Amino acid sequence: QTGKHPALFQAIPINDSVETFAMMQRDLFLNTFLKGPMNKKNSLPTELNITFIESREMMFEKALADIQNAKDEMDNLASGDELPPEIMLAQKEALERGVRICTLFQKRNKENESFIKARVNMGEQIRLSQPLNARIVIFDKRVVYIMSHDPSDYIRSMGIRFEYAPLGQLMFQQFLQYWEKGTEL
Repeated sequence: QTGKHPALFQAIPINDSVETFAMMQRDLFLNTFLKGPMNKKNSLPTELNITFIESREMMFEKALADIQNAKDEMDNLASGDELPPEIMLAQKEALERGVRICTLFQKRNKENESFIKARVNMGEQIRLSQPLNARIVIFDKRVVYIMSHDPSDYIRSMGIRFEYAPLGQLMFQQFLQYWEKGTEL
């Protein structure tokens, strides 16, 4: 915007506008939800950790450590698409450690039927959900991944990882609402 009255507006490149919008949303989030102890260096609560995730592969890289560190539970709103073997192994080991894993699949078809059965056989609790075109993973009501999901291209995905217990609690409550509506296998 140039001037006040009359104002002249000019479009800016989409990358700049997305970055500006993301920064405004970040500031809104921080000012709304974060009231915890402050870190003198950057004035952010010391218990907050936000990571922007640029791809499905990056999500798996980050999530691998979170699966290995999970103590009590892992709740998923999953696309229903295949997982890398190292993620499947980490989930199997988590189940063996006593971590409860609940997954809502947004699709079930003949291509992923054996994948779903393998997860049930490992001890995972699974229900089916209507497509929501998002992926959400919650670890111990403390770490939350919120990812995009494009059913026409399941590999393409972007998102954000929050490590912040109050947000984890809120997202877990949201997950429970979807879980209760889910169809049992």
